[in-house]
Amino acid sequence: MESELQIAHAFLLLLSPLWLASRWCRKELQLYVSHSRAKETERPIIPLLWDETESTDARTKEEAEILATIKTRQIVRWDVLRHQNSSYPGYYAAISELAQVIKRKLQAK
Repeated sequence: MESELQIAHAFLLLLSPLWLASRWCRKELQLYVSHSRAKETERPIIPLLWDETESTDARTKEEAEILATIKTRQIVRWDVLRHQNSSYPGYYAAISELAQVIKRKLQAK
């Protein structure tokens, strides 16, 4: 897993209180960031809002710091669409917008 994080061009995370509470998820993000720093480059982090996540969901100082850092990024809202199927109006437009966000982030680096 760590080798994949070393070569990844972007980090897409499904932001939710469960993601924030997961030690493993936070560790993946921290490894991705540390490998970026080691390469002296800033690789994109793209938070996809899976479920509303507020500062009150952070149970530790580490979780609060990570959430604060994530919230400085452009967050793509997905909390409504995650409950829909592909026939939902706007579903494909949202996928297209997510792809455009990822494309812009990759081109900016």
